Amino acid sequence: MDKATLLTALVSHTGRANGIGGEALGKQLGLPSRKVRKLITDARRDGAMILGTPKTGYYMATNGQEFDEFVQFLKARAKHTLFTISILKKVSYPALLGQMSLELESKT
Repeated sequence: MDKATLLTALVSHTGRANGIGGEALGKQLGLPSRKVRKLITDARRDGAMILGTPKTGYYMATNGQEFDEFVQFLKARAKHTLFTISILKKVSYPALLGQMSLELESKT
């Protein structure tokens, strides 16, 4: 399965209202939903504008507003994950963010 096949399958799922869930997309492609998620992640990292949330399913963006809303969803998810990490590590959220910044700076 390559990115072109995935993008072809998503052509009919343009716009949030036409999203398709991972299970349904997997059935359409003959793949398990876990493999579908990996393909979508890889395609996004290659620049494909595949959007989606658990509520909407996957879809191709039709306008900037859909893209902006998707970015806000990703930011909220990332913040939630980082907050959970701060609790588990028993470190304040701002301190965790500062540590992450230092880690990134030292790797460059």
